Amino acid sequence: AARLDPATYEDVEADKGAFRTKALRGVDYVASTVWVVGHDATALKSVDDGGNWAAIELKHDAKSDVTGVWLESANTVLLTGGGGFIRKSTDGGATWTFFMHSLMGETSDFHFYNGLVKGWACSSKNRAIIRTGDSGATWSFSTGTTSSQTWSQKQSLVGGSVRGSTLWINGQNKSTVYCVLGARVYKSL
Repeated sequence: AARLDPATYEDVEADKGAFRTKALRGVDYVASTVWVVGHDATALKSVDDGGNWAAIELKHDAKSDVTGVWLESANTVLLTGGGGFIRKSTDGGATWTFFMHSLMGETSDFHFYNGLVKGWACSSKNRAIIRTGDSGATWSFSTGTTSSQTWSQKQSLVGGSVRGSTLWINGQNKSTVYCVLGARVYKSL
């Protein structure tokens, strides 16, 4: 994929309305197609070198931040971000394939080589790198690397209990998840 040359790009303004208030985190460019991604599941696409922008609906209920974008062609795009998602579209963002990986957390960015065959993704949360050798279908750690998540009890409920799986994502910090189990409240670390 062609990479942007900072010495030759021109400033473009992504969307004149709603997305102007979202923090933007990543950009990639191939031919005349540009994708920009950011906070709260923001994904913008231009097919005319940034002259006009369209919002891409990611159907992402949690509105996790999109932290990285990789364009292999005008129609093939991969996105990564909060919650640890890696997704791929081969039709310009109309439909998506979701990939599983062992990072167990937010993916911060990724890079691909040799088409989309070889790739690496990283996380700022646990300082780990995962890799793929099959265009993203499977991801693995380097030999000897592991990742784990822990929970700590924050508060016990007095005089009651909760049944079922009760989860809540902190609206101020989407990296924090609360879980109620029985008479205890747990917070992710």
